[in-house]
Amino acid sequence: MRWWLLVALSVALLGPLEARGDTTTTEATKPVKRTTSAKKRTASAKKRATSADRAKRRAAAKRRAQRKRRRAEAERKPTRRTATNMPRGWRWPPTKTMKTAGARCTDALTEAGVAWEEAPREGKIVTPIVLSSMTLAGVEYHATFRKPPFTMDCHLALALASHSAALYELGVRQVNFGSIFRFTKVRAYGKTKNVLSRHALGLAMDVVSLEDADGNVISVKDDYPRGHELLLSVEDTLNGSGGFRTVLTPRNDPTSHHDHFHVEADISYYDDERNRAALVEGIPAIHPAAATLELEDDDVIDAPATPGAQP
Repeated sequence: MRWWLLVALSVALLGPLEARGDTTTTEATKPVKRTTSAKKRTASAKKRATSADRAKRRAAAKRRAQRKRRRAEAERKPTRRTATNMPRGWRWPPTKTMKTAGARCTDALTEAGVAWEEAPREGKIVTPIVLSSMTLAGVEYHATFRKPPFTMDCHLALALASHSAALYELGVRQVNFGSIFRFTKVRAYGKTKNVLSRHALGLAMDVVSLEDADGNVISVKDDYPRGHELLLSVEDTLNGSGGFRTVLTPRNDPTSHHDHFHVEADISYYDDERNRAALVEGIPAIHPAAATLELEDDDVIDAPATPGAQP
């Protein structure tokens, strides 16, 4: 009977100890419960991360849509109805008449003492050239963003050479421009039109600021809205010169031209008399012979361009 008592006593003593040991082990390995504030912080961080991801995805989608829209606009081909932004008599590839007009233009530059060189063809430039010096009649043409050489059509160079003296008399010593040639379509009044810009023809220059004889820089973006006299005088002079189309400015296109003047040569490929009439005294005529170019059999006369319709 005594050994049963020993077994019973052992069970009675060891059972509670093992139970206490198991309890201790369980409590040690049991994960600590997070407080309510910690859970809120974690949830808030996840929410912020999710919101940031959504914003990034939306921004990426917007950029993709913009690229797609720009590609679609660039791939649109000008139709007969939308091709009126081209110079009168313009056709691509260039006709014999257009090439003859280009040759007469380069002759006029040479006779005027303006040094130039032929340039590789870019875009739809009929007579691509590069000026050896960007200073004409005492006015320096300086690029604000781009590096030379600056490819342009001869007729733009001739128009600048013809009328830079008038700008000099107004007090202009430097013209700061953003671009000349770039293969783009017309951007006006906040919309891109299905028409090639005259920049694609090398006939246009975007003027962002002027510098006067005292070294003062007059910005189109900042000073034109204040009615700066020099900017207004330059605008009136170019518009009245006959060598340029209507200058696009913050006045007539405050959306797309709020920060620059869009200046482009106004020429005709089938009316040489009109081209010569736009030249000022001191610059020789495009050619003393033949007031009007004879149209070749393959030439097409386009409808006149709508004034002020392009950039």
